[in-house]
Amino acid sequence: MLGFLLGGKLTRKSLQGYKRKVFWISISAAVMTALFVSLSLIALHVSIEMAVILGCIASATAPAAVLDVVAETKARGKFSSLLLSIVALDDIWALIFLIWNCNR
Repeated sequence: MLGFLLGGKLTRKSLQGYKRKVFWISISAAVMTALFVSLSLIALHVSIEMAVILGCIASATAPAAVLDVVAETKARGKFSSLLLSIVALDDIWALIFLIWNCNR
C-alpha cells in the first residue's frame, strides 16, 4: 500500500534533474543486495533456485520506515525527494527481478 502511495508521488516534476541519479542509485542498490544475498546463501549450500528467489526478495526495502522518518522530521527538499524516489523504485526493481527469475 505504501509503495503505491510513494509511486503516486513520482511525477516528472518531482524527478526533474534527478532521473539519472534515482535510476542508477536504485538499480545499483537492488542489484548489489540481490547478488550479495544470493551468493551468500549459495556459499551456505542453499539451492541455487532458492538463493536467487530470496536474493530477489531481499532487494525490496520497507518504504514505511523511510516514509515515517521523512514525515516525522518534516523533511522537504532535494534529499528527501531523492530518497523517497529511490525507495519507491527499489520495490519495483525487486518485483522485476523476482518475475524475471521465476519465469526462467
